[in-house]
Amino acid sequence: MTKKCLRSIGIDLGTTTSQVIFSELEIVNTAGPTSVPHYEFSRRDIVYVSPVIFTPFVADGNVDVAALEAFIRQQYALAGLSIQEVESGAIIITGETSKVRNARDAVMSLAAGLGDFVVATAGPHLESVIAGRGSGAGAYSEKNAARVLNIDVGGGTSNYAVFEGGRVLDTACLNVGGHLLQTDATGRVSTVHAPAALILRELLGADRAASTLSTQDLQQVAERMAALILEVMQARPSPLAQQLLMTDALREAYRFDAVFISGGVGECMQRPSAESPYRFGDIGPLLAQAFPGTCTSANPAGHGDWCRSPHLDAVGQHGLEQVPGRAAAQCAGAAPTPALARVSPRRTVCGLARSGQRP
Repeated sequence: MTKKCLRSIGIDLGTTTSQVIFSELEIVNTAGPTSVPHYEFSRRDIVYVSPVIFTPFVADGNVDVAALEAFIRQQYALAGLSIQEVESGAIIITGETSKVRNARDAVMSLAAGLGDFVVATAGPHLESVIAGRGSGAGAYSEKNAARVLNIDVGGGTSNYAVFEGGRVLDTACLNVGGHLLQTDATGRVSTVHAPAALILRELLGADRAASTLSTQDLQQVAERMAALILEVMQARPSPLAQQLLMTDALREAYRFDAVFISGGVGECMQRPSAESPYRFGDIGPLLAQAFPGTCTSANPAGHGDWCRSPHLDAVGQHGLEQVPGRAAAQCAGAAPTPALARVSPRRTVCGLARSGQRP
């Protein structure tokens, strides 16, 4: 069997944050000498993981392509690699960022300027599976022959992936996340995205100006968001949750052996802070605070243990720890701080559902 090593880059452009990862991939030709070559991945080593940054936008709400390209080029330099040395890669754009007007033009421009890339807008089903694999939920379900749910709560969406024995059983996506209400450092709301406007209308009426929302109002919104996320998990979506679903709901009210919470909001749950809840310019930390009390109501329904994983390094060693009756988080999609620069998904994801299609 002939082997070949490739250097690869992965670029994740999310609603709130973005990150770059460099890997070395080993592929093996498993075909016989007289057959058509058939290559399979045999090894993947992570060689560099960038810091997590806030996804840059310009004043009109479009992606700031120049700022992103400058950041990515900087990561090439820090990884000790030239553009010519990286032979493959992918740019994936997810969440609310995929909805902005210049999303496709932005990623095509980056791909043209930085090498030959596969460019994909991760549909909600694919995004859910990627998050569930990256958090370790898929591996945990396989190792323990268990039915496991991963909920990836990010800036714009909450993505659900149900695994059973390592196999993807179901996926769903709810348009709820911590960055749908953007604030300044004092908690004054600066931007209300459309899904958050629906929640505000239900809670406070249609005539409330965003600038008049108090901390108590924002806490109420965060608590409603947490409840909406749990409604979908329990297959009992309210009319509002049905409006906010970006996919079909989960097919049934599953019973889970364990539940994982990942994403930026999950990271805030695992790492509570005495800092301002508006330190990221949104209500993500408030949503993280609202989650544990809401989650405990799910356990009597037979949803097993709420699990967390300790901070994982780039080597990719999973050290899962069960915490009965508590909600906590795997550090996927972490907040943009230097201390989190080594956190990243660690397993090659194969056989995923295509963008926009259920598994």
